[in-house]
Amino acid sequence: MPISPGNGPGLPSISWGQKGGLPNSTLPSHTHTIASALKVRASAEDNNSDDPTGGAMASGPNIYRTGNAPDTDMAANSVGGTITAANAGTSAVNQNYTPYQALNFIIATQGRTRHGVNGVGLP
Repeated sequence: MPISPGNGPGLPSISWGQKGGLPNSTLPSHTHTIASALKVRASAEDNNSDDPTGGAMASGPNIYRTGNAPDTDMAANSVGGTITAANAGTSAVNQNYTPYQALNFIIATQGRTRHGVNGVGLP
């Protein structure tokens, strides 16, 4: 949004060509909570290994079954939790301006401007 350079009561000084607005770095610090419904598969066969490599969960003291793909769903909510994303935003001071750039305006109220283009007058 174009604005005029200068300042006013209670406003910061704005220089010609200065750009501003609300960058993401001034967003209030916050988190995002992500909920997920996980389906965990296991083997219905008896276990045969204590090594999880290439195996599936199974019953028994060794708890893994190798050689077969998981063939049954575990009970709903048998594994769960909350995943929280890292903090976002910095809570820096926020003036909450719409993105802007300070420009000078030349408005002709009668005919053409005497300055023309690049300081060269128009006939």
